[in-house]
Amino acid sequence: MLNNGIYFLNMVTIVDYGDVCINEVAASISKVTNDYKVSRNELDICGADKIIFAGCGNAPAVMRKIQMLNLYSLLRVIKKQFLESD
Repeated sequence: MLNNGIYFLNMVTIVDYGDVCINEVAASISKVTNDYKVSRNELDICGADKIIFAGCGNAPAVMRKIQMLNLYSLLRVIKKQFLESD
């Protein structure tokens, strides 16, 4: 949603798969909105309007972490807006 040139985000979930830069991304998001969560919980991810993958590692390692957390199948079928950060 756009209001006076500023984007207001609806509920955002940052997927917590153990990456080191998640806190930095959360700090940046908190400057725009307080309506966000950092979570690996399936219900939080499904309930979000937008999903952020914060990452500063390599893709194969990230995918292994996501599979180990049993989030791979969920993320494949979910119909949400995704944002990747690196």
